[in-house]
Amino acid sequence: MKNCTDDEIEGVTSGRLPVTQLSKQIRSRLPLEQRSRKAPARTVEQDAQVKSDAAIWRELRDALNAICGLPQPSDVIKSVKRHSVRRDVIDKKIMTAFSWLTEFSDAWTK
Repeated sequence: MKNCTDDEIEGVTSGRLPVTQLSKQIRSRLPLEQRSRKAPARTVEQDAQVKSDAAIWRELRDALNAICGLPQPSDVIKSVKRHSVRRDVIDKKIMTAFSWLTEFSDAWTK
């Protein structure tokens, strides 16, 4: 980083400038005036992927926060068993939820 300007060092440190691109420019002895000052724009596909990843992450984070914030299972069972409609929802969803969590856990720990 000895051949970098203070602005370039700050840009790399903050994540505003890509390290690889800047280091290639410095190694090739590109004059300071010709070095990129900002990160290259993402393609439409890259932008769509970033937005999709963010949406998936929000859903997963919210679901995990919700399930981890539930009362103890023994307390929930008492409440659910008193109402047949709640029992029907549990009967329809519990195995799907269990399968999803198991599959995700297995993939995560590989």
